[in-house]
Amino acid sequence: MLQNIPGVIDSEYGAGRIKNKKAIFTIGLSHISGIIKYLKQNKIEIYSPAFTQYDDYLSGVKLLENDFGVTIIIPRTLADNRELLKLTRLEDVH
Repeated sequence: MLQNIPGVIDSEYGAGRIKNKKAIFTIGLSHISGIIKYLKQNKIEIYSPAFTQYDDYLSGVKLLENDFGVTIIIPRTLADNRELLKLTRLEDVH
C-alpha cells in the first residue's frame, strides 16, 4: 500500500477528483516503525520465507523518489504511553 500512494495520487489528480497532490494515509501504530525504517534507509527490503514460491521485494521508496513529503502524526494518548511505544518499537524514534 505504501508503494502505491504516489500512483494513486497522480491518477486522482490527473482525473480531477482531487485539487492538489496531498493525501492522508492512515495506518495502525504497529506499522509505523517499519515505515520510518524504510524512509530513513530510502529502500524497502522484504525477504520471503525460505523454501516458498515468493520472490524477495527490494525497492526504493516511491514516496521519496517522487519528492513526496511525509509527516507522521501520533495521538498524544498513544505518544505518552511509554509501554505501548516500546511494544511498537517506537520508544527511540525522535
